[in-house]
Amino acid sequence: MTKNDQNIAKWVDTWKQAAPALHAIRKKELSNFEYSSNYKLIDDMLQYACEHAVERTTTGLIEQQRLFKKFALKMGMIK
Repeated sequence: MTKNDQNIAKWVDTWKQAAPALHAIRKKELSNFEYSSNYKLIDDMLQYACEHAVERTTTGLIEQQRLFKKFALKMGMIK
């Protein structure tokens, strides 16, 4: 294992160890969120989403199938 591989493995392990604590912080922040004092921010975010929404003409299933076929071709699973 190269020094770079060791550094990457250490970095990944550090994030794996930090994940439960980060999850707990996020959960606490979301459960203690003050909606009444942040309604303007929430309203602005929802307004932005409504103004910039793109109407979908499909469910995405056709695009997903196209990507699956591309992957299968690349992997030699189909011809």
